[in-house]
Amino acid sequence: MMEPPLSRLVILGFGLLFTVFACFVESQPSNVSPPPPPSVPPPPPPPPPPQSVLPPPPSVSPPPPPPPSPSPPLAPSRPPPPPADHHRNHTHHPRRRPPQYSQNHKPSTGNKLNTGKKLGLLFIGIVIILQFGVAGFLVFKRRQLLKVNGTYETCSSSS
Repeated sequence: MMEPPLSRLVILGFGLLFTVFACFVESQPSNVSPPPPPSVPPPPPPPPPPQSVLPPPPSVSPPPPPPPSPSPPLAPSRPPPPPADHHRNHTHHPRRRPPQYSQNHKPSTGNKLNTGKKLGLLFIGIVIILQFGVAGFLVFKRRQLLKVNGTYETCSSSS
């Protein structure tokens, strides 16, 4: 009869330890989260190589217009490459700007808990309170049952 209450206490103890350590583990990733923002800037360098691939096609496209020799087609063909260069420059600037915005947002979120973490901590707090409530309820019912069993044993032995 002593083994079941002991095993229940062991399980309850492990449950409480698991919950407490879960809180500590949850608090540590927030300290580790600042290193991922530096990993965000490396992705912008790969986009420039595709842009370097884009300049050869415009240089290949200008040679076909010179063989036709019509002056009106040459004039329109020459203005499109500069807009393409401007578009490329524009693509560079927007690509550079989003990482800056993301870096600006990440430090602000690093200083404050985001909604997901707040919600997670709320649930952890509720779970801890419920665990104490259930443990207290089980102890209370156990005492009631022991009192009732003691009464029944007394009644059955007197009969």
